Amino acid sequence: APGEVVRHATLTSLVAESAGLSRELVAAVVGGDMPALRHLELWLGSEQDGGTASIDDLAPLLDGRAFPALESLALKGSETADALAAAVASAPILARLKKLDLSLGTLSDEGAEPLLASEAVRRLHDLDLRKSFLSPEIIKRFHALTPVIVDVRGLRFGKEEGDRCPSIVLVCNVSVDLPFARFKARRA
Repeated sequence: APGEVVRHATLTSLVAESAGLSRELVAAVVGGDMPALRHLELWLGSEQDGGTASIDDLAPLLDGRAFPALESLALKGSETADALAAAVASAPILARLKKLDLSLGTLSDEGAEPLLASEAVRRLHDLDLRKSFLSPEIIKRFHALTPVIVDVRGLRFGKEEGDRCPSIVLVCNVSVDLPFARFKARRA
């Protein structure tokens, strides 16, 4: 329901995987009350597949107001990965993360530059940029960020701007409305 948020006192990991997450679902998650949450994974997807969430919708998460225990953040499959990377690179939440995952989206050299310039990125343990559109030069610069472990497997070289789309596989085009109570929970 609109305005509903996810509340769970002991939930440590939440994954919302979709070809396109709605603004309402993202608001329900990032506006939620989950004080023990350590890992959050949102497959943002594309507008074409129903994704209506924007970077502005992630503000409570990125500014560090949400989830005081969060140490692993995955914002995957974004069709606006360059803008997302720029927002994340300067976001207060980055200072307390151990792992950042921006894989499976349309990240290019343009979006990589703010990440490379971020001091907070240099303090990460893991940075996952798999299946992005990064040039060999940018990859070399990421690998120079030791001791950060940067995963760039499966890069998609030689793609033109118009060919870039999130690598999310849609098995069927069915919209399913699941109540929040059906999220799988891992207890601390």
